[in-house]
Amino acid sequence: VDSGLGTEPRVLAPGELALIGAGIWIFTAVTDGGGGGGQPQLGACEPGAASTRLVLEPTSGPAGSTVRITGSGFDPEREVRISIQANHLETLQPDANGRFAFDASIPEELGNFSGTTFEVIASQPFTFCEASANFTVS
Repeated sequence: VDSGLGTEPRVLAPGELALIGAGIWIFTAVTDGGGGGGQPQLGACEPGAASTRLVLEPTSGPAGSTVRITGSGFDPEREVRISIQANHLETLQPDANGRFAFDASIPEELGNFSGTTFEVIASQPFTFCEASANFTVS
């Protein structure tokens, strides 16, 4: 059986892919949608794309208080997970522009740490999408 690789190196034709080795290979191709390949396009949260942002209002308060969490620059096709100090606050779907906003309660168990600043993290697993902002428990 001819593997097609031969013994001499050769230049691959456009769209041709050569895999050498064993294991599980996962490939994702992102193009300009021209139907026949094209230039790669940056999607949300890829290196070099617009950055993500997370804003808290207010940025401090007692445990149990409500904070408005607003995010932008996320991949609109993937869920965003929001947490503070390993406490899950919310999982949500950003809008078509990669934005979201919701109200969350600061966990009561953080009340034992008055004066401590905690990082609130918004992330999309298996992507480069992540943003954070600080909240100080008073």
